[in-house]
Amino acid sequence: MMKKKLFLILILLISLFLLRLPSLFEPYWYGDEGITLTVGQQLNRGLILYKEVVDNKTPLLYFFAAKMITLFNFKLLTLFWVLVTFLFFLKIVSLFTPENEILVSLIFIFLTSTPILEGNIVNGEIYGILPMMVSIYFFWQKFYFLSGLFACFSFLFKHPFLFDFFSLLTFLIFFDQISLKELVLKISKLIAGFFLPLILTIIYFYHQGALRDFFQQAILNNLKYISWQTEMIISQGLTLIKTLVFLLLISFVSKQKTKISKKEAFIFLWLLFSLFGATLSTRPYPHYLLQIVPSFSLLMGIALNPIKIFLLILSFAFAVFQFKLNFSSFSYSLRYYQNFLRGNADDFYSKEVKTTYEIAHFLKKNAGTNEPIFVWSDNTLIYALSQRPPVGKYLAAYHLTDDPDREQETIKELAAHPPRLIILTLPIEHLFPALASFLKEDYNLLKDNVDYQIYQRKNF
Repeated sequence: MMKKKLFLILILLISLFLLRLPSLFEPYWYGDEGITLTVGQQLNRGLILYKEVVDNKTPLLYFFAAKMITLFNFKLLTLFWVLVTFLFFLKIVSLFTPENEILVSLIFIFLTSTPILEGNIVNGEIYGILPMMVSIYFFWQKFYFLSGLFACFSFLFKHPFLFDFFSLLTFLIFFDQISLKELVLKISKLIAGFFLPLILTIIYFYHQGALRDFFQQAILNNLKYISWQTEMIISQGLTLIKTLVFLLLISFVSKQKTKISKKEAFIFLWLLFSLFGATLSTRPYPHYLLQIVPSFSLLMGIALNPIKIFLLILSFAFAVFQFKLNFSSFSYSLRYYQNFLRGNADDFYSKEVKTTYEIAHFLKKNAGTNEPIFVWSDNTLIYALSQRPPVGKYLAAYHLTDDPDREQETIKELAAHPPRLIILTLPIEHLFPALASFLKEDYNLLKDNVDYQIYQRKNF
């Protein structure tokens, strides 16, 4: 029996490995990977996160990127990270739905390792799942401090995992039938474990002189990020309505003590909280749904009942209407693997990939290894692939959009440390009049084609 079990696990691991194998050979094409790698490279140069190089995610993934340096290394780490994640997921399956281990495992593997939910790219969601798995395991073993500790690691990979942590608290309050004293003790341990890594993170950025920047970039700016297109009658109206609906659903599940098992209740609450976290922003990026994959997979393993049917409908509704998943998503995934088997054709990825590689090749040939450059574009992959440092702390053009203070700060930085080379990708999506004036006064057009322009400083 044990040999059969080990053989099954081996087959599943091989399947996961094969599904993720093409990701190792992807070109530099996905924007978020470019930002994460560029931030990591800047950290390796001694810059301070959030203060001297900026993005709006919580910090852990950037420090991983600093160790990986290149996309291939990062993809390779991600492959092994997901393999370990799956092993921990099997532990969770053994606690909740051991009778349907194969079905639940296949769903988990398929959703986390194919392009359907962008599982092939490096992102905070795919990394945050592992510590959340460990947190759930320790929670069910009644090691509440450790559970909270690992839940915080998930949060430090991506903000929305905070709601997975809330599902643990809610379950304790409504389904753990113990005395008030015991309940307070368990919740205290859970919260203490969660706050320990967070406090250490705060101390770290305080000693870096970047505590204010950390709160501004990683916390406050995310409130702006999730408020995108959420107006309905009033500002944040859509978010308010969504919150009220989810609270009603959570309250309904919490009142079903006599009708469902504790394990079913946990899965229902976990899925509701993770779905709320994944959909809190109205932005339609499929990899946000990776957060719900563990609880969704477990849901598929329990017996059919009205709550399960409703949660399936709810999950599919968000997948279709917010994240625009349809048959074309499956078609793209099929073509993704066909493309890999045919040797990664140049025309599979966007035209922007060719531009990225052309500019990066030019920079590697014509700019020193540590020579700062400036790229006015949303294509941060140019920095990541060329491994040349950017001027200023804002990496993408959209970081400056509709923010005059950031534009002024960037122009001052360019004037104080004028780079020899400035690159503009075409068409220009974000206007920056001050940059146009700066180029006209101090730079000559060195290279011009339909996709990009390269300027060189005069008298250089």
